[in-house]
Amino acid sequence: MNAKVFINYRREDTAPYAGRLYDRLTAHFGEDQVFIDIDQIEPGEDFVEAINRKVGTCDIAIVAIGPNWLRATDASGKRRLDDEEDFVRMEIVAALQRKIRVIPVLVGGARMPGKQDLPEALEPLSRRNAIELSETRFHADVNRLIEAIKKSFAVAEKKAELPTTPVAPPLERHLGNLAKAVKSVSKSPPLSDATVPAQPERPPIPKPPIPPPPWRKTSLIALAIVGLMIVGAAGWYLLHKKEIHYVTPAVTPTAPSTPVAMPSATVAPIPTAVPTVTTLPPVPERYFNDYAGVTSRREQYDLNERLAKFDKDTTNQVVVAIFPKMDSDLSLDEYTLRIANAWGVGHRDKLNGVVLFVFVSDRKMRIQVGYGLTGVLTDVLCEKILEQEIKPYFHKGDYGGGLAAGIDSILRIVGGQPASAASQMPGVTPVPTPVPTPKPRLVYAPAPAFPSDVHSRPGSLWSGRFRLNFDGKGNVTSVQIIQSTGNNVIDQSAISTLGQWKSAPGQEWAATVPVTFQTK
Repeated sequence: MNAKVFINYRREDTAPYAGRLYDRLTAHFGEDQVFIDIDQIEPGEDFVEAINRKVGTCDIAIVAIGPNWLRATDASGKRRLDDEEDFVRMEIVAALQRKIRVIPVLVGGARMPGKQDLPEALEPLSRRNAIELSETRFHADVNRLIEAIKKSFAVAEKKAELPTTPVAPPLERHLGNLAKAVKSVSKSPPLSDATVPAQPERPPIPKPPIPPPPWRKTSLIALAIVGLMIVGAAGWYLLHKKEIHYVTPAVTPTAPSTPVAMPSATVAPIPTAVPTVTTLPPVPERYFNDYAGVTSRREQYDLNERLAKFDKDTTNQVVVAIFPKMDSDLSLDEYTLRIANAWGVGHRDKLNGVVLFVFVSDRKMRIQVGYGLTGVLTDVLCEKILEQEIKPYFHKGDYGGGLAAGIDSILRIVGGQPASAASQMPGVTPVPTPVPTPKPRLVYAPAPAFPSDVHSRPGSLWSGRFRLNFDGKGNVTSVQIIQSTGNNVIDQSAISTLGQWKSAPGQEWAATVPVTFQTK
């Protein structure tokens, strides 16, 4: 993968988000594929040429947009986006002019600016589809961004592989060279008698005519035969070359001495830019599942009973899955997210499931949290649980003790005691909150129904994103369209259903919900 991506951001507006995003993208694509801070220009260098040159090496531009992106001003009070020499503006303009993929990324609750909000040079940015990175679902949202980037990489590489001008096949080129050589030889003048040394004068004695040297006659005949063969071969090739089809098959690696013949009719292109997962683990029948055998049978029984009782008492489901290793070339986040979605842990109307994944030989762990619990079990708390609760036991070889400690913290937080659970973690200082109630969580979240009056062909797909605002009682006060599905009837159907959602009483808050309608 040779395509490159750069991150455009303004330090005083989106620096923390840009840094976290850069870390995730470099971990997935590599440091040589992702660029940031390209506005560092050497003294005396023409900054217009420098920006065009640096942006010109990239194929995808990510524009980080925060709450103050539109309102940022310089020392004189002028809006920076209106300054033609503003580095952030110049980088975006250069990307738009090169017609590369430009992806706006909304952070910190920012909204996508409209055409009327932007200077004329940046107006095309308003037509780009944006991705929102929320604080509570940062990793999941970045996974969506990574998928979009990988699709763009695949398109860029496919275009790069297409030849711009037809190139003559090697055989045709060599035949042309040979034909020229034969033509030049056939036109060369015969050897003249002047090349024969003069003989001394003798008495005139009648002599029979002397035939030409045999080698000369033989050479001319041989050249003539070779010329006829070459001309014939060239004519045959030019007559039949349109019937030759060049196929690049997807070859399965085999031993060098064992060639594999693949018929062109069975060849299918296999994308290499995006890793694929052929199979996912089956849905488990228990809450605690040790497929690696690192815990005792007694520990497995006790922890499973505890998780089952927690589900019965709170309706929140927590599942633990321990595997010997990762059977996938996907990243840890992508692989575990796909498994969690396939398993469907949690109740469908509440999205209140949690899955703790452990891959023993890979020394990797990950906690995937359902959308209904992301306001309670945040990414920060998940990281603390893995690093400070579970890992110390694992380093000592006590897998049962580490899993018990991690499960204990997860159950206390998800069960409505985030303050006491966080205060018992080493290195975590409890932060007082103005409202002494648990963080909001969804208690009723029905899925939007497909409107019956929409006529479409099978396989049609509409996707959108909506922002829900909750009051302190847990009721939805308003639903805003962040990204329309492209169909007004479907948008209104989604708004009608999302307006019925309920959260636990506590404090005013907002949530962004992705909605997808698809016909079979």
